[in-house]
Amino acid sequence: LMAINMLNENEYIQCPKCKGVVFKESDVFTLRKTNTPSGIKLIKGDKKTIYVCSTCETDVTNQVVKYPII
Repeated sequence: LMAINMLNENEYIQCPKCKGVVFKESDVFTLRKTNTPSGIKLIKGDKKTIYVCSTCETDVTNQVVKYPII
């Protein structure tokens, strides 16, 4: 993989902080407390996906969402 990255590095999205080319997909969401007859429960809401660099954890979502992922 590293040899391919060196030959075609401008074909890859790079992390602006560390220049890494490997990313993780993460879900982010809110958790809201609600009272129920059996006690306090959490409701998950506002879920969205973000993309972060797997090396330095920098959010690169703005670079990724510009293009469709196939």
